Amino acid sequence: MPDSLHRLRQLGFLTMGLFDPQDPAAGHEYTLQLIELGEQLGFDSA
Repeated sequence: MPDSLHRLRQLGFLTMGLFDPQDPAAGHEYTLQLIELGEQLGFDSA
């Protein structure tokens, strides 16, 4: 845990896409929704 002198300046997250080989579009859409939520929560990268 960073102390008060070394505050975290950036934070990112990694998500593995879950894609059905027969219908990958749904998995891509879900991943994009996760990225949008991360941006709303203040994450810097995905």
